[in-house]
Amino acid sequence: MPPGMNKRTLLIIDDERPLVEMLRKFFTTEGYEVVTAFDGDEGLRKAEQVKPHLILLDINMPKSGGIDFYSHICNKDLKSQYPVLVMTGRSHMEGLFQDLNADGFLAKPFRMDELARKVSAIIKKHYGEFPESKPVEREVKMHEKGQKILVVEDDIKTLDGIVTL
Repeated sequence: MPPGMNKRTLLIIDDERPLVEMLRKFFTTEGYEVVTAFDGDEGLRKAEQVKPHLILLDINMPKSGGIDFYSHICNKDLKSQYPVLVMTGRSHMEGLFQDLNADGFLAKPFRMDELARKVSAIIKKHYGEFPESKPVEREVKMHEKGQKILVVEDDIKTLDGIVTL
C-alpha cells in the first residue's frame, strides 16, 4: 500500500518500547501516520507493506539490527529504497551512515524538537510540501426522530467506514 496523499508515513524501528510509544504518540499528533517495529526483521516486513515516507532506525536491536536492516533496503549501489534517519546511542557511527548515504543521523538522547525538525526536513527534501489534511464533515440523520449528528474526520476512507448512509 503506497503512502497516502495527505499523510506522511513514518516507520519507527527501535527495540526500546517506551521510546517507540512516545515517538508514535508525538508524530501521530503532528499529523503523521505512524507504523512501528521492534527489530529489523519486523521492520523489513512493515516497510514492504506500508512503503513509508521515512524510516526512523535504531542501530542496536535484537534479531536483525539496524545495519542489517539498512543493508536489506539498499540496492547494489548502496542507495536505500526509502529515506532513513538513523537514531542511535552510538554517536561514533555517524560517519558510517553518511558514507552509506543515510538521510540523517541523530545521537540518543535527543530533543524532540530536533528530531521533529530533521524528520520534516528529510520529508520535504524527498517529497516537497504535503497538503495539510482538512477535516471532512458529514451530517447524518438519525433514523427514528430525524435528529442529526456531525461526524468530523480528516481521513475520507476512515469517515466512509464510520458513516454509512
